[in-house]
Amino acid sequence: DIEVVEDGEFEVSLYYAMTADGVGSMFDLSFRDNAFSFKVDKAHDVPLIGMEGERAKRNNSYVKRWATKTIGTINLNKGPGQLTLSAKDLTAPNAFDFRMLTFKRVQ
Repeated sequence: DIEVVEDGEFEVSLYYAMTADGVGSMFDLSFRDNAFSFKVDKAHDVPLIGMEGERAKRNNSYVKRWATKTIGTINLNKGPGQLTLSAKDLTAPNAFDFRMLTFKRVQ
């Protein structure tokens, strides 16, 4: 759930990692009545980093160098609502890691 403070059109960027067999996967991004679909067409398969110098292996706190892709624009109307990112057609199971979305006002 998010709260949109002011109406506007926003450019959306995706931070992700994806194996080569996941290339071509389709996704949907929606907020209330506004939605669009996009395809991830470039692999970015990188290892976890941050464990160098660790004495004991941990199950968290490691990071990746995420790829960034501008995925489209969406109109967001003021008020609360549910922002949903969903996999529409994955070309391979467990091929996609999602980090975050960023929104840049364009209008």
